[in-house]
Amino acid sequence: GRTRRAWTLLAASNASWAAGELIWVAYAHLGSGPPDVSVADIFYLSSYAIAVPAILMGFGAANPLRHVRGLLDAALVALALGAIGWHVVLRPALPSTPGVAEVVAFLYPVLGVAIVTTVVSVGLAGHRFVPPWVLLAGAAFAVGGLTDAGYTYAILVHTYDSDDWLNIGWQVEAVLLCLAAAAVLDRPDREAQVRRLDRDVSALPILVSAAAATGLVVSERISGGRTGVDTLAIVVVLFAGLLVRQVLM
Repeated sequence: GRTRRAWTLLAASNASWAAGELIWVAYAHLGSGPPDVSVADIFYLSSYAIAVPAILMGFGAANPLRHVRGLLDAALVALALGAIGWHVVLRPALPSTPGVAEVVAFLYPVLGVAIVTTVVSVGLAGHRFVPPWVLLAGAAFAVGGLTDAGYTYAILVHTYDSDDWLNIGWQVEAVLLCLAAAAVLDRPDREAQVRRLDRDVSALPILVSAAAATGLVVSERISGGRTGVDTLAIVVVLFAGLLVRQVLM
C-alpha cells in the first residue's frame, strides 16, 4: 500500500543521491577537482526534493488539508531559519556578492530543514502511531541537514576539504536510512494511524518565524544600515504565511 509507494520514492531519492556521489567522486579523483556547481548538485538536490513527497506518502491516510498545512509549516520554518542563517552567519563571511555556487550550497540545509519539519508537522502532530521507519528516515534527514549546514559554512569560508571529518555526517545519514529500510523489511509495520484532532504544533512555526523576523531587523540595525527591501519582503511573507496557517488550523 502506501508504505510500498513511499519506499519506491525513497529508493529513487537514494538512487539520485548515489548518482551524485559517483559523479562527485569522479570529479574529485579522476579530474582536477569538482567545480563549484556541477551535475552532481542536480542529483543531490533531486534527492531531497523526492524525499518530501515520499514522507507525505507515508502519511497518505491524513486529510489533504493536513498535508497542505504541513508543507506550509515546512516552508515557513525553512524560510525563517534560512533567512536568519544567511543574513547573520553566512553573508558576513562572504568576501563579495554571493554567486550561484553559494546559493546552491545554501539550498541543501534549507531542504533538510523542510523535510524534518514535514515529518514533525504532518506525522507527529497528526498521528497516534508513526512507524519506526518514518522516525529513522526523519532522523537521517535531520543529521543530513545539520551536516549540510556545516558544509555550506565551510565552503563559503573556503575551509572544506574532500577528506574532512564533516563527511561522517552524511555516512551517518546513509546508515540511518539503511536501518529504516531494514526495519520495514524485517517486520512490516502497520500504517500510520491518524488522530481525529491534530496536536497543535503552531508554536513551532510561530516562534521560529517571529525570532527570525526580529533577528533580521535587529541585525541590520546593529550593522548601522536601514532595513532592506529584501528583509521587509521576507518578514511580510513569514507573517502572511502564519496568518494563512492559522486559518487552515
